[in-house]
Amino acid sequence: MQHDGADRQGEVDGLRALAVLLVALFHAQLNDFRGGFVGVDVFFVISGYLIIPMIVRAQAEGRFTFGAFMARRLRRLVPALLPVLVFAAGAAALLLGAGRFSDFLATLAGAGLFVSNQVFLAQAGYFDTDAAEKLLLHTWSLGVEFQFYLLTPFLLGLVRGRPARVAALLAVLCVMSLGLSLWMVEGRAEAAFFTTPPRFWEFGVGGLVGLWCGPRAGPLWAAMGARGLGLGLILWAALSYDAGTRFPGVWALPPVLGAALVLAAPRAPRDPFLRLLGARGSRWLGLRSYSMYLWHWPLIVTAQLSAERATEGLLVGMVLLSILAAALSYRWVETPPQRRAEWLRPTRIVTLWALAPALALGLWAGGGAALRADLPLAGWRAMADRVDAARAAYMAQTTGADRAVAGWQCSYDTAAADGPAAAARMVRACLAARPRAPFVLVVGDSHGRDVFQALRRAFPQRAFVLVHQSSCPALADHAYRSSRCFPELGRTLELARAQGAVSVVLASHWPETPPAALAATAAVLSPLGLPVAVIGASPIARGSLARKLLGDPDLVTQAGALFLPETQVSRRGAPRAREAALAGWAAENGWLFVPKFPLFCAETLCRVGWADPQGGLPRLMFWDNQHLTLAGIDWLAGALAARPDLAAFVAGKGARTQ
Repeated sequence: MQHDGADRQGEVDGLRALAVLLVALFHAQLNDFRGGFVGVDVFFVISGYLIIPMIVRAQAEGRFTFGAFMARRLRRLVPALLPVLVFAAGAAALLLGAGRFSDFLATLAGAGLFVSNQVFLAQAGYFDTDAAEKLLLHTWSLGVEFQFYLLTPFLLGLVRGRPARVAALLAVLCVMSLGLSLWMVEGRAEAAFFTTPPRFWEFGVGGLVGLWCGPRAGPLWAAMGARGLGLGLILWAALSYDAGTRFPGVWALPPVLGAALVLAAPRAPRDPFLRLLGARGSRWLGLRSYSMYLWHWPLIVTAQLSAERATEGLLVGMVLLSILAAALSYRWVETPPQRRAEWLRPTRIVTLWALAPALALGLWAGGGAALRADLPLAGWRAMADRVDAARAAYMAQTTGADRAVAGWQCSYDTAAADGPAAAARMVRACLAARPRAPFVLVVGDSHGRDVFQALRRAFPQRAFVLVHQSSCPALADHAYRSSRCFPELGRTLELARAQGAVSVVLASHWPETPPAALAATAAVLSPLGLPVAVIGASPIARGSLARKLLGDPDLVTQAGALFLPETQVSRRGAPRAREAALAGWAAENGWLFVPKFPLFCAETLCRVGWADPQGGLPRLMFWDNQHLTLAGIDWLAGALAARPDLAAFVAGKGARTQ
């Protein structure tokens, strides 16, 4: 994501400007740019376009040395990165709780060593810290790029700079890397996203363009056609993709090929696309794109952590502030090491490179907690600590391996990396391992798990078993976002009935669901002849609910309970309308429907916690924006136990499926 001094092509800097703007606007949560993450892929293509031909030429001329090459890369990367790491460390020290500050120190060291992509991969998981609290999450791409620098000279050295052999080798490596990406995105999507091998083809495509399609003149129609098509592919991806796009995989092809077309297009003076990319403003921002990329995300995260609600205007303001920070960084931090002779000594840049992991180690070993105790915002950090403790307790008692505590749970997540069929087999093996005895089967996601735990508490005389899949509505073989939800559910339910299931409960976060998916699930359940209950949806808030308990002016206390306006607590469209649709679905099939949203949100207020009688920090009902704490689960259990129709259903007196 840096620029080479030898590059004087206007479209390269203009393409950098486009890429960084797409990423920044995506991170600012502008709905029109939900696919702006493809800007990173454009950066990868540009890096391959510049770096691979440079290595090939140097190796062919016998003047390439790995040490000098890496020293030059470090001079590009490290100086601009260090101030960002220091800023992020300060923000983390002020705003994060103890547990998440410890996690941050690991990412700080990883970012400084350019291995943060591996750190984030190791930390990845459904209940991992929300991205909005990871100050250095964006440095994963620097890790991928740095590892590309480490790997590529040795790969290209196998053919010693011979152009035809280099191109053939790159083509083979690109095919292998793309194939790996296509395979991994189906079952190991996080590894496909964060690691270098399934991303190498993006650099390789840029390298092939740089080797065979360097700057050259050409007819206007060819220049406009190729460059216009390339820009169109990039913008189409940025405007069409979203969090549900199965990425990278095949969907990385349009932005990667689009960037390649822009770089491969011939140059014609009257080409309007070339003029746009080469305009003074485009080139100015492109030259500063590395610094802007570094600064925009920590500024956005700091705003999200410190503001009660990060509005679109605030986040766009952080993007604009990152442009100012980039201008200052480029002038005073990024450029001098490229021009001053004293920076040519490798020892200086290596010493500078060691500062970031040294800072992380010092904060970890040198009493970071004691240092933070004297900083402002102690109440804020105390609430963050309470959230961390609530989350840890939740994880230990609801998702742990001890079935005596967490209950009998069979999750598709266990073997998700091996594909839907393998995950379904694993779930059936889990059900088969349970001794045959009557039980109520709960099918759902993490919201379903909360209901499962609440039912266990509400009706301790009855056994419950959970069939779980993260982020999935409780629907059979349903394609939702990038997942295939509850594959082979019919076979799983048949086995559950044979093992003693006497009824089925469907409980999940219930996004807006097409009628066909509801009908298909009913068709799977109907032949079983088991009673079915559908539990409605929970609130899903705009941001952390715990943060709103610290002095929100709209916070209302009633009989010791804390409430917020429904407009602050429910962010996903019309939950009451969705519950009405679920109620109709249940009625059509003769099932029991238990409204859940009204338990939390009556009239215009939603229950979010409990006041401390001693005036201390409030007790939390949710540990994030949607998942219940153990206290919240206990409260839900009481509300469910108070429903005679549900009690009759659990006792085996529910109506059977039609």
